[in-house]
Amino acid sequence: MYDLPAGPAAPRSEIVDLAARLAPALAERAARYDEADEFAHDDVAELVASGYTAITVPRELGGLGAGALDLVAAQSRLAEGSPATALAVNMHLHGVGILAEFMRERAEPFLKQVVADGALLAGGFSEPQSGGNWWYQSSVAEPVDGGWRLDGVKTFFTGYPSATHLFLSAAVESDAGLEPIGFLVPKPEQGIRVVGEWKAMGMRATGSHVVAVDGLFVPDEHVVGRGFEVAVSFLSGSHWSWPSFASVALGAAEAAYRHVADGLPKRRNDALGQALAELPGVQQAVGEMRMRLDAARATLFAAAGRAPDPDPVAHYGRMAAAKLFVCQTAVDVCTLALRTAGGSAYLRSGPVERLLRDAYAGLLLPPSHDATLQWLGRSELGAGALP
Repeated sequence: MYDLPAGPAAPRSEIVDLAARLAPALAERAARYDEADEFAHDDVAELVASGYTAITVPRELGGLGAGALDLVAAQSRLAEGSPATALAVNMHLHGVGILAEFMRERAEPFLKQVVADGALLAGGFSEPQSGGNWWYQSSVAEPVDGGWRLDGVKTFFTGYPSATHLFLSAAVESDAGLEPIGFLVPKPEQGIRVVGEWKAMGMRATGSHVVAVDGLFVPDEHVVGRGFEVAVSFLSGSHWSWPSFASVALGAAEAAYRHVADGLPKRRNDALGQALAELPGVQQAVGEMRMRLDAARATLFAAAGRAPDPDPVAHYGRMAAAKLFVCQTAVDVCTLALRTAGGSAYLRSGPVERLLRDAYAGLLLPPSHDATLQWLGRSELGAGALP
């Protein structure tokens, strides 16, 4: 079992402990949700009731004021119960963190609703045409009297079934070309619809539907950012996004490791007359998993806990690189857990095969492997961000 670091720069124990108390109930329901391709409604309701969904709301607004390090530590613990539920709520939690840090004045009414009414955020940024390059938006925002008309298609709209508010992006024509705009709107009854139900290899309980935005009218007061401000918020706020994505994959790997490591001493090879835990090859595999998990956790905590780089491009690159390393390590550990446990771990009666499928999602969450390394390399070489 791992221990959280101590000292003034450590994650706050009361926030991590809250996640740890919630995780067992999530674990009991995880297989059922996965089997049924069903959104984790009961899980999310429990998270709201416990106050977990308000951890990243500033203290002065009634939340727990969690920072990025607190968030990743808590989310990795929550994901040990259910990676899918942790990912679904992560889209709310990290979005709240970004809004509170960079767009607080315009987002404050919503932040107060998170605490008072259990408001939940889902973000619509990924698109079929642009993928995870969120600053290149194909969705269109057309200025109309009193606000904007939005049209487009959003993919991987994680957490959409439980959302009360939507964080949407679209582009408007300006003198400088296409300019991104960020909108924070109460979930409307008209102008937006699900066009593709979420059916996936893993993370099946996240409700990451494909959503069409059809002539949605958004009043001016729901604009929370525009142009350079939106781009800088995504870059400078990447300590909220990329490490928290990675924390979910890390929690999946920790759960797979723990299931295998706890089970091996109870299993015996009668032909050899030894418990499996006594076999040198098994001991080596368990040692390797623990080593990799500790390295990934140290990388993740260091990224989330460091002061943001004044250069938004460099900051984004380092956060993305930490996310890539942790997510790749998580898949490697889950794979090794499957191989070490053998055929029993391949069966759907146990959690390892599901945890491996869930961990793979980390490699597909933006930014991609190639974009991350190119971005980091260009920044290190002084060539700037990707074109």
